Amino acid sequence: MLNSYETIFILKPGLDEIVVDVIKRKYRKLLAGFSGRTKSGVHTEDWGEKKLAYPISTYKNGYYLLMEFYAPEENISALTEAFTHDPNIIKHVVVRKAEDVEPSEDSTFEDDPEEEFEYAEVEAEAEAFCEQDPHKKPVDVFDLIFGIKEG
Repeated sequence: MLNSYETIFILKPGLDEIVVDVIKRKYRKLLAGFSGRTKSGVHTEDWGEKKLAYPISTYKNGYYLLMEFYAPEENISALTEAFTHDPNIIKHVVVRKAEDVEPSEDSTFEDDPEEEFEYAEVEAEAEAFCEQDPHKKPVDVFDLIFGIKEG
């Protein structure tokens, strides 16, 4: 059985639009995979950059995203761990809305298109982003997006 959850997470302020878009798609894919459904089972609301109610670390603003999804309870610890280790996320919360939901395979959230996360598309976006600044390399953008650290 699946439970219905919602999560709100706050990204660092000032991230490029491409970076925010890739982060959204990354977590939509992860959350859709939790339900094991082929159609989109994730509703996303992009609330944009807002002033924080209180400073978090050194940040006074943050970029807010809300996602509603279905998942078994055992997947939530993996999600919170992913949020905790993502260097672009400064705060997150996951709340269970309802228990024992069995959504049909065809049900989707009304306003969300199906999305496929394609690394070739991300790579093209990263290269386009790097063209804006000749000192950046695509690998630097991937490090920023996915929190990859060398050494």
